[in-house]
Amino acid sequence: MIFNIDRLANKVKFDRYNVERQLGWALERAVNQVVEVKFDKEDTPLRLVNAAGKVDTLLRLINRGNLKRAETLRAKIKIYELELAQKWNEVYECQMIYRDIKALGYSDRYLDETAQYLAAYCPDKAVIEKYLALIEKLQEEEDKGSSKLRSCYYGTLSVLHTKLGNSAKAKEFKKMDEKIKAEKAKEFELFLKKSN
Repeated sequence: MIFNIDRLANKVKFDRYNVERQLGWALERAVNQVVEVKFDKEDTPLRLVNAAGKVDTLLRLINRGNLKRAETLRAKIKIYELELAQKWNEVYECQMIYRDIKALGYSDRYLDETAQYLAAYCPDKAVIEKYLALIEKLQEEEDKGSSKLRSCYYGTLSVLHTKLGNSAKAKEFKKMDEKIKAEKAKEFELFLKKSN
C-alpha cells in the first residue's frame, strides 16, 4: 500500500489523506516499538535491542513511501543506531540538530528519555554533563511557565546527578519529582471524581 499509494489513488477512489494518516501512524508505531527506550518497574531504562532486520525494513518503507513525518522516523532511527553503537557524543550532537529543526516534534519527551538512557549506559561524563545542562535549562523554563500541562524533568535531573556522583542534588530532585507526581495524581483523582 505504501509503495503504490499514488497508483491506487488513481484507480480506486478513497480518502487519500485518511489512508496516508493511518499508514503514517502505523509506521510510526512500528518504529517506536523498536527504537524508544523502555523502562522496568523501578524506572530504570532497559538496554536497547539490536533489531537490524526490522530497522532495514522500516527504513525501506519510510524511504519508498512518501508519508508525512518521515524525517521524524529517520531521526529516531539514527539516534537509536548511534546509541547501539555507543557513539554517545554523536547521539548528543544529532539530538541537538534534530531538536533545533523540530525533527523529533515539539515535545522534549524523547530528549528526556535519551538522557535517562545515557545516564544508565554512557560512561562518558562529559556527555552526561551536556545533557544535565540542557535538562536543567528545560526545567527552569518549565518552572517559569504557568501552564497546567507543564513537563517535569526533576526525575531525570535526579538520575543525571546520581550518575555524576552528586548525591545531595540527586536526592533533592528526587523529592521534588515525587512531590509533583503526587500532586498530579491528586489532580487526576479530582478530575475523575468530577467527571463521574
